[in-house]
Amino acid sequence: MPLKDVAHALLEWANIQTLTLIVGVGFACFYRKPFGRGITLMLFSVIFNAVLKALWKIPLPLELHIAGWAFPSGHMQGLTVLAGWIIWEWNHRWAWVAGGCLLAVMGACIIAAGYHDLRDILGGIAAGAFMIACLAELNKRCPWINRHPEFLGLLLAPISLGMLYWLNAYDVTIVHYPCIAAFGGLIILSLGWIISAHFEIPSHWVGKTL
Repeated sequence: MPLKDVAHALLEWANIQTLTLIVGVGFACFYRKPFGRGITLMLFSVIFNAVLKALWKIPLPLELHIAGWAFPSGHMQGLTVLAGWIIWEWNHRWAWVAGGCLLAVMGACIIAAGYHDLRDILGGIAAGAFMIACLAELNKRCPWINRHPEFLGLLLAPISLGMLYWLNAYDVTIVHYPCIAAFGGLIILSLGWIISAHFEIPSHWVGKTL
């Protein structure tokens, strides 16, 4: 099988939607605090990446025949956020190895598939690392957010809304449906998480226990 076909096959499952769904399963079935924080970051990354692309406006390769901007790579930014989140939450040797391998393999696949060049990949890594660094600094300066990550989405919501408004005014060449969906997911996740964490749902709302 040609290398390009292998790269395409790997990228089919390593898209942001699939990875967010996987992290969402962890949120629903395992530990809400770390996995919920991971989903929040990945949803915000979609909007932040669109803003960065609109600022630079470097087009995708012509041979792709896809309208959109290339720099920084959204795939790589999302994967860096995912890897950085894993390392930050579980600061262990296996986390560093897993995160490094994920970025190396997927970065090579993105280039081999012809979607981005090395500049776009490095830009995505830098943007994702910047997001993780900001989260670490926020938790350092505001320990309350670290103890109550369910409010992180609400904290990012007005920033995201401002970004969406700016995108709508500045970059009219592309309809930003993924950003709108990410913003909706951010709000729904945050409100649902806050309600489940701080309010007791009346038993008659969910039916009687047999």
